[in-house]
Amino acid sequence: MSLDVIKEKLMQSLKDEINNEDNKEFMEHEILKPLIQKILDELYPYYAGLGLLFLSMFLFIMIILMINMRLYLYT
Repeated sequence: MSLDVIKEKLMQSLKDEINNEDNKEFMEHEILKPLIQKILDELYPYYAGLGLLFLSMFLFIMIILMINMRLYLYT
């Protein structure tokens, strides 16, 4: 038996086990969801900071626009 045949049988067996509904459910609930939750928890401060940065930029642009309009209209 060659190594390619063994590898092919092993890969087919692995594919069949992964496609099993119970194993899919286990991988989703026990591996993927906690991993994704951990990643999102780690990235949350960056998203909040980026949102705060864009909000402050928008407010500053509006303030500058209002000041420019006031200067233009009253001079």
